[in-house]
Amino acid sequence: MTNPNEVQDGRARPATLSDRVRSLRLGDRPAGGGSRMPWVLCLLLFGSTLAFGYQAFRRPTSDDTANKPAVDPSAGKQADSQGIALQAKGYIIPAHQIQVTPEVAGKIEWLHPDFEEGRRFETWMVLARLKTVDYRADVARARAGLAVAQKNLAQLEFQTTLDELKIKARLLSAELEEGRTRREWDRVGDPRVTTSPKERDDTRTAFERAVEARKEAKASLEEFTPGGPKEKAIDAEKAKVRQAEADLAKAQEHLDCCYICPPAKGTILTKKAEFGNLVNPVAFNISSSLCEMADLGDLEVDLNVQERDVPLVFVGQNCTVMPEAFLKDEKFLEKHKGGYKGKVSRLMPIADRAKGAIPVRVKLNPGEIPSEEEGVYLKPDMGVIVSFKKPGQ
Repeated sequence: MTNPNEVQDGRARPATLSDRVRSLRLGDRPAGGGSRMPWVLCLLLFGSTLAFGYQAFRRPTSDDTANKPAVDPSAGKQADSQGIALQAKGYIIPAHQIQVTPEVAGKIEWLHPDFEEGRRFETWMVLARLKTVDYRADVARARAGLAVAQKNLAQLEFQTTLDELKIKARLLSAELEEGRTRREWDRVGDPRVTTSPKERDDTRTAFERAVEARKEAKASLEEFTPGGPKEKAIDAEKAKVRQAEADLAKAQEHLDCCYICPPAKGTILTKKAEFGNLVNPVAFNISSSLCEMADLGDLEVDLNVQERDVPLVFVGQNCTVMPEAFLKDEKFLEKHKGGYKGKVSRLMPIADRAKGAIPVRVKLNPGEIPSEEEGVYLKPDMGVIVSFKKPGQ
């Protein structure tokens, strides 16, 4: 390699730029020594591309998975042989789901020992009891008010009857006195009888007083006629009694509502209250219900039928409902070969634009689910396969 600072004519010549570049060059390599590396990299890249492409080709897409039938491949042939017009997947829903909500507010002071999800209750069974101290006081207060109103009514009726008898007696006495004074006045007024002017005036005054007393007694007796003031006063007291009775009935109803019973028989689906909780049906920031219940022997299937398949479905159409979880369960298939039986109860009046489908309800036949199987094979929100039978099947 040439020294950048060469000596020429006994003096050092300054190194030029080209001399410096040549000093940085590496030594010459043998021909063909580094030409294999790019080909090796190309082969590795090509092999990895083939491997990833093969895996992508073998992996099923999400659309394929979504469109894959939930039943066995042989199910289609069986459907055709059994006269099935259409199969669709749906989900179990209760035909009637209720919220057990107390009608009054209060603190839960007792819960049934079996108050938990999955327990079945009848209408006569008490689920919980609210604190009753305040409601018992209201009943006692209303009962006392009713007693006072009834006593006032009885006293008024008795006094009215007594006053009426007194007025009648006074009227009878006034009539007798009027008759006596009239006879006396007739006697005094006879020209054949000699009387003094003073006796004549006294007799006339006594007769006129008797007439006025009779008229006054008769006017007083008119107060006791039907529709009179006395009867109206009695009616007012009777209204007070009825009002007190209504207050007592309302207080007693509130007390009875402290004992919470399910409005219909069913199974507890979700529990929303515990011992010691405060429940109020009209409050927003605290619990308003005790639990949610449904009769698991009265179930429906909620499913969507594609618009192109709607002509194959009609109200009253026979169906079979097969739980997906028990498609291969021998114990279930021994009891229910092909699944539970049901009928199309209704086609919803509004379509689902996003899915391009019509919501359909399939109701299981009454008595199709025995009491011992309620909540065993069919639970709310479970997936099922519904097979729609052809007409006449």
